[in-house]
Amino acid sequence: MSSDEEATRGLIGKYGSIVGGTPIRTPRAAPEEDRIANEIKNIRALTETQSSLLGGENTPLHEGGSSTGFDGIAPRRQDIVTPNPMATPFRQANGMGATPMHGGIGPGATPLRTPRDHFSLNQEGAAGQLIGSTPRDIKLHENFTRQQIRSKLSSLPKPKESEWELEELPSETAEPSDSVAFTQEDAAERDRREQEARELAAQAEFKRQSQVYQRGLPRPVVLDIDALMKRASEVNNSIEGLIAREAAVLIAYDSRKHPVPGAKVEGKAPKLGRPDDVFMDSARAAIAAEIASTEAQQQQEEWQEKFDDVWSSTRANALPGLDGYADDEEQDQFLEEQRMIAAFDSVQTSLLTTAEQGNKLEGKLAKVHGGYQKRAKTLRAKILEAGIALPKAQDDLDSFRTLQISEEAAISRRLEKLREDVSFVMRREREAQELYKTRKDELDELVAGTATVNGWH
Repeated sequence: MSSDEEATRGLIGKYGSIVGGTPIRTPRAAPEEDRIANEIKNIRALTETQSSLLGGENTPLHEGGSSTGFDGIAPRRQDIVTPNPMATPFRQANGMGATPMHGGIGPGATPLRTPRDHFSLNQEGAAGQLIGSTPRDIKLHENFTRQQIRSKLSSLPKPKESEWELEELPSETAEPSDSVAFTQEDAAERDRREQEARELAAQAEFKRQSQVYQRGLPRPVVLDIDALMKRASEVNNSIEGLIAREAAVLIAYDSRKHPVPGAKVEGKAPKLGRPDDVFMDSARAAIAAEIASTEAQQQQEEWQEKFDDVWSSTRANALPGLDGYADDEEQDQFLEEQRMIAAFDSVQTSLLTTAEQGNKLEGKLAKVHGGYQKRAKTLRAKILEAGIALPKAQDDLDSFRTLQISEEAAISRRLEKLREDVSFVMRREREAQELYKTRKDELDELVAGTATVNGWH
């Protein structure tokens, strides 16, 4: 009997350490998400993170129905569920609060109350497997599984030995390309060029107009074009008639194309052809040459001398503002003095009034433009700071460009060194593989020889 017990002792596990009457575990309540905390985190992230309008990515937030509860226009209702601690394990299999084990608990299974399966007699992967096992049993089961997998893998055919030879990588130096990269014109440069073209065209069109319009000289407000053309055609002299007709055409053309505000023009203006720019330039050059001639210069000097003489004789004894007064011989000196005193008082009163108005206007301007003046001072200070920072930024840019050039020059040298290191490692790896193969063959021969002599494996 004792021999039978000794023979069957290894087939039965030890059940002395089983704890009886273990109370059933109370299932954990369903986890709930704190939506108020999520909303606080969102507000804090928006406060501490820079706005995406200034550049960068958007701030990551807790969004959706599982975060703050605001799926739509109204917050989502949160259902509160009371857990049932008396629910059977079958209805809580892999549910909330269940132990994360492979396989569920079968119907009628009581956890932690059945004997442990030390010899893996139960079916692999059955319901309730390893539910009541200790960590040691789980580890033994994993080791057994690994050994089983190793035995299955060892039965597979051995792979064929093969050697790989890698060719040397080609040089990564970029070959010079003959193609010229096409760069699109900048929009600001294009707009500036078009603006300059428009300004030149407008300036050329303005120069084609008459000198009266260009200089802003006075023009007739009431004009009868038909009568003007009739009077110009009645001039007998051919040269004067040509000049009169051309002047009448220009006056009529300007009155229609560039009318004076409030002007009254009657009649139909004749059509004026567009003059050639070369012809206009030659005409201006001829006029300038005529004016610069000696005869014209003499006539100009004579006219200027006569004008100066007449002006001096007329204004020699006159005072500004007293042109209507008579000489001292014709009127009493006392009356003249009274008039001058009255004029002085009037000028002084006007000066004081103007000064008061200027002070009031200065106060109003200070109120209206005070902010602009302050802003101008701030901008001036910022411009000065930017002017100081610009040379520093240029120095940094030059330094980084120099660093870039040096780094680009060192890249080829570093790549060559890395290629040499890779070739050395590959050669050593190949030599190590050959050495390992040789030692493996020697070991197999020695093992085969000892097995024949001693019978040991």
